[in-house]
Amino acid sequence: MSLEISHLVVNGCSFTYGQNLKDREQNNWGALLAKKIGVPVVNLANPGAGCDRIFRTTHEYFFKDNTKNNKPFYIIAWTSALRREEWQIAHKGYYNINLVDPVTNLSAAFLEQMNEQGMVEYVRKKYVYWARIINLFTTFQINNFMTEFFPSYEYTEIQLRKFNPYLYDYITKNKNNVERFFDLTKDLPKLTCGHDTLETQHILAEYCYKELQTRYGEIIPVEMNYTPQDFFHIYTN
Repeated sequence: MSLEISHLVVNGCSFTYGQNLKDREQNNWGALLAKKIGVPVVNLANPGAGCDRIFRTTHEYFFKDNTKNNKPFYIIAWTSALRREEWQIAHKGYYNINLVDPVTNLSAAFLEQMNEQGMVEYVRKKYVYWARIINLFTTFQINNFMTEFFPSYEYTEIQLRKFNPYLYDYITKNKNNVERFFDLTKDLPKLTCGHDTLETQHILAEYCYKELQTRYGEIIPVEMNYTPQDFFHIYTN
């Protein structure tokens, strides 16, 4: 049993981006994992990103890269359901709105309209994005792991399980799920900004590598054409 990988693609929020790490591009968990495998990495993550951005950018990259007939491995680390992005003329592109920490007037305005039902709806939308990425990878037979850095609040999970059990089960019982990164890192030391340390990055990379070996056996890096990181910069604001 073995798995060939041409390149690693990771997506998520600031915790996948490697926020405030020294030599971030070399020391985030995705880059460290790619080094262990022996393949290049494409990191689509962005600080403050929400699940709609993760969904959008995964799609944009996938359909560009899929034309090259290579063998990527994707790891999607979903973030808080209470983040979203909107297209804004003032920002000449997409703008991240964070309802967890509403530091802007726009975020505060969105939060004023929020109630418990709205919270559940945000979680439902997160799971819909998650399900659509599962379907995309299943259709094209793309190997992947799915995980979370920010799980949803317990009461929203209970409500979603009650009123939309099929969606809830489809996500939580996905065969490609790995241990939630939140659970792996919550008790580890943090940087002063609250993000993960270099030690934690290594722990996550090692965990993913062991999961690859457990599920697929021998991991074989293969040199194939792929869409590089630079392609994606034109889509990111």
